[in-house]
Amino acid sequence: MIAAESSPAAREEAERNALPFSLLYLRKDDTTSQRLAPESLKDLNINNIIESISSGNTTIESHLKNLLPDKESISYRQEIFRDLENKTTLKYILSFSKNIQYITKTKIRSKKFSNRNNEKILLLDLCNLYIDNINKLHEDLSSCFFQSDGLCKFNLYLSNYMSSTRFISLTKDTKELKNRILGIKYILKSKSNVVSVYPYKNEENYFLDLNKTFNKIIEEDSKDYIVEFTKSIEMNHIEAQILDLVMNLHPLIFKDLNGFYDRNSDFLDPTILQFEEDFNFYLSYVQLVSSLREIGLCFCYPDISYQKNVLFANNTFDLALALKSLKDKHPIICNDIDLNPDEKIMVISGPNQGGKTTFSRIFGQIHYLARLGCPIPGTEASLFFFDSIFTHFEKQETIENPQGKLRDELSRLRFIFENASSNSIIIINEIFNSTTLGDAISLAKFLIETIKSLDCYCAIVTFIEDIALMDKPIVSFVSSVHSQDPDERTFKIIKKPADGRAYAISIAKKYNLTYDLIQKRIKR
Repeated sequence: MIAAESSPAAREEAERNALPFSLLYLRKDDTTSQRLAPESLKDLNINNIIESISSGNTTIESHLKNLLPDKESISYRQEIFRDLENKTTLKYILSFSKNIQYITKTKIRSKKFSNRNNEKILLLDLCNLYIDNINKLHEDLSSCFFQSDGLCKFNLYLSNYMSSTRFISLTKDTKELKNRILGIKYILKSKSNVVSVYPYKNEENYFLDLNKTFNKIIEEDSKDYIVEFTKSIEMNHIEAQILDLVMNLHPLIFKDLNGFYDRNSDFLDPTILQFEEDFNFYLSYVQLVSSLREIGLCFCYPDISYQKNVLFANNTFDLALALKSLKDKHPIICNDIDLNPDEKIMVISGPNQGGKTTFSRIFGQIHYLARLGCPIPGTEASLFFFDSIFTHFEKQETIENPQGKLRDELSRLRFIFENASSNSIIIINEIFNSTTLGDAISLAKFLIETIKSLDCYCAIVTFIEDIALMDKPIVSFVSSVHSQDPDERTFKIIKKPADGRAYAISIAKKYNLTYDLIQKRIKR
């Protein structure tokens, strides 16, 4: 049996629809990459960041939970972000995106019209708007200079699409049929409750006389009597019946409209639609970054390394808190993270409510955002390509959990150590509070030895300063207070040896809970 040979147009259509282009992913398989556990997203407040960026868009939310598989994929996104920092480029694509969204939503809405002819007329208008926007985008992007592989690929695709048989045919059919319908003339007569439509036979046009007469009235009375009618893309029952009558007067034109509808009901190119959808991921994040830059915060594109070399992030901050500050106007404190090649375990100690937990969250957040290929908080950074982030944050005891707080903590730690690798990041916040100090120190030292054997990066927030004094790969970070007033927290985390000062007395004074004050209250 001899297979039938497909036409050039059919082959072109198949190749176009099969084009594996994505503005988000370097390779098609990247969309099935790994995700962090929901508990870790919650502990690090990354779920709040995702919620703020996605604004309820489930597609964007899904991409924000999908970690990229390698450095090449990260660089692919970073380059696109850099290109979109050009305000002109962003403006051009944003305008195109809004129009494509309008076309898509209107097309879906038209399927519910009670009058099918209304839908067919509207499809012609949408095709015309689509063609004009494709031409406008191509003209706009021709004046832009792209460094990213992603936008260069799309620009090339757009040029090839515009020269395709499909697009050329769509343009020709749309413009010709649009001009024919715009050229239709008819006589409309309305008497009592009857509306009649007749063929136009070069009758006298009274519009010029009417316009001339009413212009005199307008000049004499400057009051504006114009009433704005509600615009609707769906015809009312009177308009629909008039259209049916006009169609009877011009059957050939509207027969061609039926054929046009049948051929072009799926006129939207799949790759163009995918581009528009992918662009909105970048737009959401760029708008977030822009709003924070306006209040003086910085973002950068981190270098990513597979090796445990120098790791640092300068002037970085908690993105979840920064987004919250846009509403409550609280100042955001920036900190530096700096680890030498032989420093892998950060032990963060110091006074309560001094920003220790926030600092540990920053470490997780910036690595997570870097794995998405997004700009991260800070002026400059070099980060590690991790395989997963494991978190262990304090949980309140509940009746539903009969095994007790300490046993629950140890059970969760066991899970981490059974699943973590040397390429993982572990973040532990305030554990072993439910046992004696001596037991807590012994457990903490055993914890440190286990992490050392994994040879992975780790951030530990703790009140047990003994472990901060241990040798490398441990390095101590301490939350600081104001030099003149220990009651005042600076929220700056400094890389220095633990000093043994918890400043707990200042908190006790704040809430009238010192020994002397309690004694006075008892004697009353």
